[in-house]
Amino acid sequence: MSWSGIRTVMVLELRQRVRATRWKVMLGIWALVLVLVCLGLTSLLNPGDGYDYASEALYNFILCFVLGIGLIVAPTLSAMSVNGDRADATLALLQATMLRSREIAVGKLLAAWAAAMAFLAVALPFLLVLTLAGGASWPAFLGHVLVLVVTLGSVCGVGLGLSAMTARTSASAVLSYLVVVMLTIGTPLCALIASNSVTTTQTRVVYHIDYDKSNNNSIGYFHQRIFQYMSHCRVPANGEEGGWDVICERAEGFAIAGAGTVRRVYVEMKNKHNTMNSAAAGKTFIKMQNQLLHDDDCACFLVEAIAGHSQNIKWEPSVDGAKVGHRLIRRVSLDQFYALVTGECDAFYRMCLELPSVIENALRTLPHASVPNDTVIDELRAFAGKRGACVDDLALTMAVYMLGFGEYDGFASTTPSARGKHA
Repeated sequence: MSWSGIRTVMVLELRQRVRATRWKVMLGIWALVLVLVCLGLTSLLNPGDGYDYASEALYNFILCFVLGIGLIVAPTLSAMSVNGDRADATLALLQATMLRSREIAVGKLLAAWAAAMAFLAVALPFLLVLTLAGGASWPAFLGHVLVLVVTLGSVCGVGLGLSAMTARTSASAVLSYLVVVMLTIGTPLCALIASNSVTTTQTRVVYHIDYDKSNNNSIGYFHQRIFQYMSHCRVPANGEEGGWDVICERAEGFAIAGAGTVRRVYVEMKNKHNTMNSAAAGKTFIKMQNQLLHDDDCACFLVEAIAGHSQNIKWEPSVDGAKVGHRLIRRVSLDQFYALVTGECDAFYRMCLELPSVIENALRTLPHASVPNDTVIDELRAFAGKRGACVDDLALTMAVYMLGFGEYDGFASTTPSARGKHA
């Protein structure tokens, strides 16, 4: 088998296709269809989805469209190459020459493949422009083109083989389409059926402890419940009294900087402010606003158990895309709320220092209580050492609280000398 013989057959086949007017018409119609598809899809896409999203959607659709049309057109380019020439009595002329059967077959295959590549070449500018617009990356673009080239060549090979095996051109064309349909639809379907028959369902249970989340939740619940033991405060049952976490009421009132004095304070307590999304924040603000409408002698607090800074400021979230606020709707850190309720600026700090001894006494009263070994404890001791704590219990205590309350009143200035002065 020589390349000269293959090239001769290939050139003859291509010249016959080029001479035909329908060939040029088909390429023109193909280009027009691609233009209309791109314009139609562009008009249907939502501009709010973004330029990159539109380019990606167009690219994917054009790619699939080219592949689908290629699978339809490619069989017609080769399914009648052999039996069509046999019917026209032109195949005998080729067989009478010095050309071998392999050279004739390969030449016809390459000619059909080149004709299919003409359709792909018309579509390449559209894919190239969409790639430049951000529809796909360059490696993906090159990979897609390679897949198209190989797929079209394979379909042409299937059509050529069936053309040689059957006597009638209609039979070879129908069989070619049946094989293409079976390969494109039947293969994934058979793979799906086979995978379901040989696979079994296994359940894997993974236990994971989120220390940060569990600790944050415990801190928030603890301080919410502890306010029921403070004078002038109560913790309503779940869903009662408007669903507030804490309600404080005092005859002499609560002084709020820049907002006057109010008799009642309604509290919505959160572990962290950043755990609220925009929808939840807007809903909470509207709840507080409605409370102010029904009670003209109150304030509403969003109390953060763990806040970035010690603060008692006007809360200004975004509701329906607009920034809103009210002087009596406040965002308050936990230490500032303790100070407001008790009248002592370091009440939260002093309470925290007493917790280790209280927890130790509580554990002694429980018959089966034990403290598990955990690497987190070692990390906390190392953190406390950096703060200058020398007593082990106090070091561990301060490490825990410095992780969450490092900016609160009393904690920010925690040093060995300050603790000694406080004691």
